[in-house]
Amino acid sequence: MSRTVAPVNTSLLDKAVAIGPGYLTDLLSLIQQPKRFVASRVSRDPVPIRDALAFLAISFALSWVVKMSFLRSAPWLEVLPDAAFVLMEVLTYGAAICLAWRVVRGRAELQKIFVIHFYYSGVFLLLMVVWFMLLMGVIKSFDPVFYKAMLEALYGGTFPSFLQENTVRASQSPAAMPTALIVIVGFSAALAWIFAGWGAYRDLNGLSKFRSAIAAIVFMALWIPISAVTFFIANAGVK
Repeated sequence: MSRTVAPVNTSLLDKAVAIGPGYLTDLLSLIQQPKRFVASRVSRDPVPIRDALAFLAISFALSWVVKMSFLRSAPWLEVLPDAAFVLMEVLTYGAAICLAWRVVRGRAELQKIFVIHFYYSGVFLLLMVVWFMLLMGVIKSFDPVFYKAMLEALYGGTFPSFLQENTVRASQSPAAMPTALIVIVGFSAALAWIFAGWGAYRDLNGLSKFRSAIAAIVFMALWIPISAVTFFIANAGVK
């Protein structure tokens, strides 16, 4: 008995294929010239909030696939909770940015601020997961015993206490020097990119560099407790 094969929805496939080149172009432009890229987007009418969200969603999907090898349970059981957590995290940091600019009397439209924030967050999702995988790969290559113990602490939700108890061990590890180099280079590159991208918020609000610096300080003051809270929430979800 013959079976009838369900027809493939070619329109969906065409859309999926079309997303790739456009996304890569946007990603490269954002990495190279973040301020210019988002300035061109927020100047459009209407403001492309959906495009910014789509960029963020694709970035999340790619970052999630890259780190999939670290998952211990079925992927489909973790993707939705991870997506909800990332969305909550992005929105919280976005609210902190809006508040920081309001403190210095910025009057930019919130929708435009979030367009910039969604694009920047998409880039950060990818950069952070690549940075994490590079660190883990270096540690695994130079010190597999310490790598295994560290993974167990990560999966067990005891990573902070593990670091406290193994500070000397970590400093004497063969992976200490290359890991420190990756951290320094990665942090310096991220800081330079953030500095370049922050100017887009200043231009959008039409404020001076002095007020922009104050807004950055306010945001950093908010970033610390937000990061602590999100870390504990993420740690509570570790299985």
